[in-house]
Amino acid sequence: MDRISERISLFQELISCTFNFYLWEYDKDMNLLKSSCPEERTFEMIFSMMNIKSYLLDYAQKDSMPIVFSNDLDMTWIAVFEKEDGAVMYFHLLGPVFTDEYSLNSKEKALNVRNFSPKLKHTFMNLMESLPTVCLTQFLQYGIMLHCCAAKEKIRNSDFRYYQEKGSVPEKNDGSEEADRAGGRLDYLFEQDIMKMVETGNLDSLNSRNNQLYSGKVGKLSVGDSLRQVKNLCIIHTASCSRAAIRGGLSPETSFTLSDRYIQSCEACKISTEVFQVMKEMVQDYTERVHACRMAESSSPLIKKACDYIDLHIEEGLRMEAIAEYTGYTQNYLGIRFKEEKGLALKDYIHEKKIERSEYLLEFTNLSISEISERLDFCSPSYFAQVFRALVQKTPAEYRRLCAH
Repeated sequence: MDRISERISLFQELISCTFNFYLWEYDKDMNLLKSSCPEERTFEMIFSMMNIKSYLLDYAQKDSMPIVFSNDLDMTWIAVFEKEDGAVMYFHLLGPVFTDEYSLNSKEKALNVRNFSPKLKHTFMNLMESLPTVCLTQFLQYGIMLHCCAAKEKIRNSDFRYYQEKGSVPEKNDGSEEADRAGGRLDYLFEQDIMKMVETGNLDSLNSRNNQLYSGKVGKLSVGDSLRQVKNLCIIHTASCSRAAIRGGLSPETSFTLSDRYIQSCEACKISTEVFQVMKEMVQDYTERVHACRMAESSSPLIKKACDYIDLHIEEGLRMEAIAEYTGYTQNYLGIRFKEEKGLALKDYIHEKKIERSEYLLEFTNLSISEISERLDFCSPSYFAQVFRALVQKTPAEYRRLCAH
């Protein structure tokens, strides 16, 4: 047994201690070799009905990142690729699982549309009751482990790709089919427009969009739980924005750290409106950071590195010695070089970035001025107000009232 097989066998043994996850192995032509599923033939039938095998074969030639996919029954899988010299040797699939507390009634309705025999439908219903239910972010963690076993590579949540089965269940033609197709095109164009905005750091487009920073369609990564639906949308949207920002010039380290941070914020949300607020903040943050990168293209690697550190830790206690240590230079040398290139002292630059962040928090959140002052690590609300007024020519309260109008 080779070392990859040993790692995957150990992974399978470990996950069996927590969840009833099934692991599947396919050859390079997507022929099933083995699985841990006791009802292998039945689940293989469900998988084959999705018509995704040809898509995975094509995708694996172009990309090595794991892919998440689901069907109209809300079953979700993760596919991981084992390659040798760039060529696919094996496909490893984890799942299926449900990503929310599903409704058996909705599943039964989906099965009725497929016109299965009563016996086969009863078998499917029993099997679905045996499948584990885990939130998407937790399922992704297991996908990350499987990918590490198969590809010997560590990845993040934002590296996953997503595929949603289309057209697998025939719908009744009520005259809205063309409208649905048009809506799908508009959703796709809307998303591409957002990604272009982030990648180019287009602040004009960001400002003109105001609150329209997310698509209205969530997809089927979760069906029974509306909050889980919007959280899944947020996770996918964050992953896309993080890659768009990297293409736009943001450092991968900064982009991935932000991605993890926003996904954690998303998971902590209790209601859907909070999730949409996180999404809005995330898109604005990425767009502004890419814009700042493009404006600072003339900066030296040293100053760019210092600015990246400041951006990542803007809501923390930024110490000069920590910034200097991160860049690998002395505090004195960094201060001189920063003043030469940016035209202002490092401390003043930090104040500017904190006030920029406070403007956003004043306009788009309900945090009190004291809470914003504490969040941005000012020594007191009065000192925060003093710095804010010096840079914006208004008090924080005046600025918030102006934004409200």
